[in-house]
Amino acid sequence: MDGQQIIDKVKKTLQKAVPAGSTIVAAVSGGADSMALAGALQSLCQKQRYRIYVLHVEHGLRGREALHDAEMVKQFCSNLGLPFCCRHVDVRTYSSKAGISVESAARKLRYQALEEEADRVGAKWIVTAHHSDDQAETVLLKLLRGAGTAGLSGMSECNGRLLRPFLHLTRKELEVYCQMQQIAYCHDSSNDDVYYTRNRVRLQLLPYLQKHFNPAVKKALVQTAELLQQDEAFFSQLVENEFKARAVLQDGKLLLDTNGWQAMAQPVRTRLLRRAYFALGGQELGYRHTLAADTLCLNNRSGQILKLPQQIRAAYAYDCLTFLTSQQDNETKTEQEEVLLPLRDGAAAATAAGRIYVQLLKQRPAFSGNNIIYPAAALAGEWLTIRSRKNGDRFSPYGGCGSKKLKDYFIDKKIPRQQRDSKLLVCCQDRIIGIFGVANAAWKPGEYDLWLNIVLTEKEHNDEQRYQTNFTDQGAD
Repeated sequence: MDGQQIIDKVKKTLQKAVPAGSTIVAAVSGGADSMALAGALQSLCQKQRYRIYVLHVEHGLRGREALHDAEMVKQFCSNLGLPFCCRHVDVRTYSSKAGISVESAARKLRYQALEEEADRVGAKWIVTAHHSDDQAETVLLKLLRGAGTAGLSGMSECNGRLLRPFLHLTRKELEVYCQMQQIAYCHDSSNDDVYYTRNRVRLQLLPYLQKHFNPAVKKALVQTAELLQQDEAFFSQLVENEFKARAVLQDGKLLLDTNGWQAMAQPVRTRLLRRAYFALGGQELGYRHTLAADTLCLNNRSGQILKLPQQIRAAYAYDCLTFLTSQQDNETKTEQEEVLLPLRDGAAAATAAGRIYVQLLKQRPAFSGNNIIYPAAALAGEWLTIRSRKNGDRFSPYGGCGSKKLKDYFIDKKIPRQQRDSKLLVCCQDRIIGIFGVANAAWKPGEYDLWLNIVLTEKEHNDEQRYQTNFTDQGAD
């Protein structure tokens, strides 16, 4: 294919992939592929009515060389009249804090910067210059890491508002485009450093496979990705439907209903677990952790907790897998309350769960779940204590057969361990007369003419909702 044919191919590819009249943020690093992207978009600007904004992300890894690249892209944009923005990010610090690789941290911060810039300028699309060589490298990397079809399907051409129009163009074709259009481009020296896995794949493994096994191995890998994308699209829709039906975001935690878990096919289960983990902010979840979380649900043993990457935990209890951060876990454990209420009509107090007030009634009220009732004459003392559970607590539930350890009662009621400390007890001296939202205590039979009604007016949880955030392909580079 000669130079003019390549120029035409690049332009036709963009015209097909990027809708006319679009506002675009183009990711331009300064390499041949991204410079070709910027140049080709600008050449189509008037015909396609594009509004183009260029973003260059400087990762803080290469010192003066990186600053030189940023300046070159800035000058190129100035010459073409393209709005330019450079954002500096600290990849090494983020990598250390998040506990992920430098490569993953760079990718995370880069896409975060692109999303923020697109929001700032009101862009509908973010366009990157990933090409078929990148796709082949991605598929091979995922294969070496033991990825499933989601990883092996590689990068998609469209993911949310992210467009990758060049996935069917080669690196060589984009370099030829730059040469034909007299576009200068940079060479990132870190791309030659075989310390990074992707560079070893590109510089060592792929050439070896081309020489000794299949000269067209890149094409074969890209074709494999295209076939697997079709399968993954089917699974993704299936998993999304399950996620919407089973997942709830509550107080910053994600609750996943695991009822009927064994009846689901394993590929659906594992994808659903990863969907939930990523929805809570997780960034990398390997096969070992995914399998461990699946086993947690299959074993159906309440009280089990699994540590996951990025300081996220999965706690299983009674057909529910709760994803929470370590900070939330600590907050749950230390959430202890003790409030005193005088045993008189109209007394009130505020708690973390809501406002509690006392009524003295001549007629026995109904038990509704947000109140505790008890005959006033059956109580000794002038104060009520509203508190969390303590070691040694015993409870005599209404309609039950005597008292039992509160811990055993919670187990019988299938209340998850991580929720037990948040249950508020109503006590008079050493007697538990009820547990808000769980049960009323029993009292001795008799004729009573004055009844105690302790009411909890719960806070509204405006953040409790079905969690339907779209999942961004974690395998994309």
